[in-house]
Amino acid sequence: MPNIREVAKAAGFSTATISRVINHPNSVSAETRERIYEVMRELNYTPNTHARGLALDKSNSIALLLPDFLNQSYLKIAKGIEEIAHKRGYFVFLCNSENNLNKESRYLDLLIKGRRVDGLILVNTILDDRQLRLLQKENIPLVITGRRRAVSNINSVCVDYVRGGYQAGKHLISLGYRSFGFISNRSVAAEDEKKFQGFKQALDESGIKIDGNNVIDVPKTISGGTLAAQRFFESENCPEAIFATSDPAAIAALKYFNDNNLKVPDDVAVIGFDDIEMTELASPRLTTVSVPSYKLGLLSARLLFDEIDDHGNESQEIFLQTKLNIRESCGHGPTSY
Repeated sequence: MPNIREVAKAAGFSTATISRVINHPNSVSAETRERIYEVMRELNYTPNTHARGLALDKSNSIALLLPDFLNQSYLKIAKGIEEIAHKRGYFVFLCNSENNLNKESRYLDLLIKGRRVDGLILVNTILDDRQLRLLQKENIPLVITGRRRAVSNINSVCVDYVRGGYQAGKHLISLGYRSFGFISNRSVAAEDEKKFQGFKQALDESGIKIDGNNVIDVPKTISGGTLAAQRFFESENCPEAIFATSDPAAIAALKYFNDNNLKVPDDVAVIGFDDIEMTELASPRLTTVSVPSYKLGLLSARLLFDEIDDHGNESQEIFLQTKLNIRESCGHGPTSY
């Protein structure tokens, strides 16, 4: 196993520079970092994170709490976070809350009481604002990712879910649709309420009301989308256009309609949310609202490590926008709103 002196000799830098790249990579230029990372890979050198952590009273690990491991959009967030953490020599503990408050709270108690991690990233947490303020008092580096929260002095990387819902509604209205269905899991996923707010805003601006019977709450899964589509299909007045707040539910609805001789988009339009890879395989290809999930992960990790390195930094809020990706499942129309 090579040591740090051998890495320094091969890279042409001092051991102090190698140490800074390992412990404080932001203090070294990108060019120097990449050169040293390249030599470390060539020599198969792995820093002794455990020993370094003991010396610095750090665990060299962070925790990522996700609402649903099966959600591909969340996995893209995790990929971005893990990429940054790996470069820093950190491990990432993945915790699946399953949108369950008790389970999320138990994870946090376990992680915080023993100070098992150096920081936390909570993705679309279901903790309320009061609980987040209590969590802040634990003085552990923390980043909130996804839905915007009304809590001050907390690092966050947020998605404008309201705008995403608005984009979906405006697009469908521009194509001439006037009766709508909405598939979500608002009772569990608070971000879906934001999407509904934006969707309803678009409808209100055009003087369109959505029938409460056409607002269906189901899991954001293939089975949930199939169940919702079946309800629409068996109702007296099937909506002309359906907005699902997740792509798996939208794809399932699209398939159900096609299997039951309702042609998409000629008889009913379907639009999704997230822009997972599977949307390209749907037939017809699914129009969807894209979320920059991978970028969410990268930025969340960078904010967290900034706080780990310097607790004195002021908190930051980064706000990312959604984008409408128009394909075939609604017809075609304007590309921006």
